[in-house]
Amino acid sequence: MVHWVDPSRWEALATARFFLLKGIANTFIYSAAGALIGIAGGFVLAAGRIYGRWPGHIAGAFIVCVQAVPALLIILACYLALPELLGHRISAEAAAVAALGLISSTYYCEAARAAIAAVDPLQWDVAAITGLPITATIFRLILPQALPAAVPAIGTASVIVYKLSTLLYPLGIQDFFRAAVLVNNHIIDPVLIYSILALFYFATCKALTAGVSWMASLYIKQSGGRLGNQVSFAGA
Repeated sequence: MVHWVDPSRWEALATARFFLLKGIANTFIYSAAGALIGIAGGFVLAAGRIYGRWPGHIAGAFIVCVQAVPALLIILACYLALPELLGHRISAEAAAVAALGLISSTYYCEAARAAIAAVDPLQWDVAAITGLPITATIFRLILPQALPAAVPAIGTASVIVYKLSTLLYPLGIQDFFRAAVLVNNHIIDPVLIYSILALFYFATCKALTAGVSWMASLYIKQSGGRLGNQVSFAGA
């Protein structure tokens, strides 16, 4: 116990507080940016899967390929291989956001597909009878109704994206994980540093999960319990 309250340990850590705070800010920024891109890409992939034909095959192949490859390899590919394909250099920051968006879009796709499947099938028939184009049917009629139901699954996928941000260190991104490792290399106190690191990710992930649960319960109340009935039926 005395070892933990030794002032010299905390003084050494306090000298790096701004460095660590910058890492925390970067963790939130990159996670949020990757999640926003992933949500947009996920709904596009879901629309392609639902539409079927060649868009459905392309979306399905993309999802299978991305989920079958280690996330770290995709992150490195976005930074090292993507510039070769595009013909110009990409910054580490842009590659990091692109990689997180790419990976997360496959998770958000499944969340969107499940929500879209919960929309009344008669909506599709009404759109077909009125002559509404398939793109307008999906983006103007179906998705606005499906998005609220997708909130719980989107929140769960966002927690995964948040954890994936710890894999950005090969690109030199100074997130909180990398910042903590660098601080530990300087002050050499792995027990203290990695305990703080574990507690930080535990607390923030629990907070995100609690936020998702709150949004899910809010939607259940607004929908008159329909989502709860669907979940109970699925569990049965």
